[in-house]
Amino acid sequence: RTGGADEIILIGECDDGNCGDNWATWGNPEFREEDAEDELQDNNLHVPSYEIDGYKRNDLVDLSRLQFSRFDSSVSSNSKSVSFRK
Repeated sequence: RTGGADEIILIGECDDGNCGDNWATWGNPEFREEDAEDELQDNNLHVPSYEIDGYKRNDLVDLSRLQFSRFDSSVSSNSKSVSFRK
């Protein structure tokens, strides 16, 4: 994200801990670690890091339907394509 790209597309498992960090990469609030002292000092603790960097997350649902990953089966699908765009 520090390279100045206008868009980053991540392909694979997301939001469940298989790839990347649930909070730092994907912004999944259920996995945000918080410390009461930190919360008083930093208003950005509730904002995903990609938003702080100026990106917006967009799940590419149509594209995700065409892919599969190591954990996918006929009853569930974990693989997604996610765009982070400025």
